[in-house]
Amino acid sequence: MGRQMYSKKLGEAQFWIANIGLVAMLVFYTLNVYRPSDTLVAATVLAGALEMVSILLFFYNMLKTLLPPVEQPG
Repeated sequence: MGRQMYSKKLGEAQFWIANIGLVAMLVFYTLNVYRPSDTLVAATVLAGALEMVSILLFFYNMLKTLLPPVEQPG
C-alpha cells in the first residue's frame, strides 16, 4: 500500500539536519537570552538556515515521491 519513498538516504539526512538545527536553535537562542552577543545571534541564524535546508530536502523528497515521473518525448 502506498509508494516507496524516493530516497531513504535523503530522508535520513533531512531527519538529522532538522534535529541538529532544532537543538542548535534552542541552545543558542537560550544562551542569547541570558548573555546577549552577536555571535550567538549569528549561530541562531545559521541553525535556522539548517532548518530551512531540511525543509527543502523534505519538500524535494516528497515531490519526487508523489509526482509521477516526467516522460521524455521521442
